[in-house]
Amino acid sequence: MTCGLLFIPFSVINKDLLMFNLVWYHLGRAEAMSLREIFINKISVLVDVVDKFFVILVLLFVGLVLHIYREYSTGHAKYHLLCLILLSVFALHFIQRPTYTDYQAILVPLASILAGYGFSKIYGNSKNNSARISLALIMIFMILLTPLSQGAVGVDLSGGKRPIQEIEEMADYIRNHTPEDGKLLVFSTYVAVQAERDVLPGFEMSIFSYYPYWSTEKAEKYHVINRDLLHQYIKSKSAAAILLTSFEIERLQIGNDTICLIEENYYLAKSMQNWGQWVDTAYLYMPKEE
Repeated sequence: MTCGLLFIPFSVINKDLLMFNLVWYHLGRAEAMSLREIFINKISVLVDVVDKFFVILVLLFVGLVLHIYREYSTGHAKYHLLCLILLSVFALHFIQRPTYTDYQAILVPLASILAGYGFSKIYGNSKNNSARISLALIMIFMILLTPLSQGAVGVDLSGGKRPIQEIEEMADYIRNHTPEDGKLLVFSTYVAVQAERDVLPGFEMSIFSYYPYWSTEKAEKYHVINRDLLHQYIKSKSAAAILLTSFEIERLQIGNDTICLIEENYYLAKSMQNWGQWVDTAYLYMPKEE
């Protein structure tokens, strides 16, 4: 119900855009996937979900077992409804193609409530101190296991700076060399946030904003950009700065004609290696003077 209420305003404003962002975009990405690729995707996501949410899954499982063991005979309709909602949300996410582990993060608060309820019921009703101590030790152990369950995490320091410092350095350069009302042509939208600058219309969804072969009418309808709109922005020098990374150029299949168009109207002001979310090379272009 809460999710429904949250989406009502967006549905009233633009129902087609809401459906595109929630459903059609994800289904459209699966058109080129074979059944074998879909199956492999599902299996890998299941493994990844267990890995990423190992602690919360164990807590949920133990909490449910304890609750069912103690309360099965009486039953709790509201509690069972929450369990059904949890499983339903997971199923809705899982049947999408392709499936992403990150989507399951929305389940963590609800799973935590369910697991906590199960533990609290058995803990509160237990008259045996050893049972209470055992439950407390389980909770403490699982909390301590949370950071350990993910294993070692590597941080790239090849440039002598932490990743966030590299982003801040690029953002500071943009902030110091663009007007306050200047808009950026960037797919790495987090640097625009750090630089306190807006992005050009259509770039709000980062790398998911670019549909090169769509018609201009369709792109504008769904608030994204196509190849023609991208070239218009470059030719008109609408952007106070352009930031592209090697990952974005390859992933979005930005061709040499677009790169040449950028070089005709902008100059390469700064580049950084091992930069940003994808740890690749970033190229910052500033407009050439007339």
